[in-house]
Amino acid sequence: DPSYSSHGNCVPVLVAEVREANFGISSFIYDASSGLLLLGAMEFSLTSRIDTKITNIKLPWEPAAPALPSSQMSLWKQSMPSFSFDMQLTCRYAATIACVALGCGYCLCGLSDGTVGMQPLTAQPGVNRGATLPLLKHTASVVTLAVDEAERWLFSASTDKALKVYDLGRQMIQCDTQTPAPTTTMIFCPSQRRLFTGLQNGRVMVWDTAVLPIHMLCSIPDGPEADAAALGSVGSLDYDAT
Repeated sequence: DPSYSSHGNCVPVLVAEVREANFGISSFIYDASSGLLLLGAMEFSLTSRIDTKITNIKLPWEPAAPALPSSQMSLWKQSMPSFSFDMQLTCRYAATIACVALGCGYCLCGLSDGTVGMQPLTAQPGVNRGATLPLLKHTASVVTLAVDEAERWLFSASTDKALKVYDLGRQMIQCDTQTPAPTTTMIFCPSQRRLFTGLQNGRVMVWDTAVLPIHMLCSIPDGPEADAAALGSVGSLDYDAT
């Protein structure tokens, strides 16, 4: 609550709470302009996870394994003028969710099987089938996502060191490239058309997305790989274009 400081309080005050029953939140994003809160969550009960692994085993007489869900993406909307949230929709996946993103009219989530889950904001309320974006497939877990609203592009990065640019409108890959180390976090600056990727080796790479294929402008810090590795993995990023 931003008003707590004016009252002389020294600790934040809880004004709202959202709970995911039986799921532990692994990633979330909040859009203040629309009041939308997107959560990515994974089944945290050890007993339930073991049961799911056993249940998902393919039996000889079955055409395929059941693939019961182990994670879910849920969309919540703030009820104005209060600061409470109401669930809008939920979609569940057999693969685990590592990251979520909002953009271009979609709820998006990076999955451990290398795909990207999607659900339109206009989907029917309640539990929906966990769909994925066609033709977008990494060889390892998708760990971070970023969206270019103007071009309707999705940037996805995986532990396989691949960085892909996907056109959400035409549903096709625009280009892809490789980073020196796996990407851990990523942000996009729409005013400058710059993509910032934080890497596992401590570096931040800056990409020009104005022209395809995207190309690297610089690496921070600039120097030998050993010097950057001493910094440790980049955990989060922020950039102020002003």
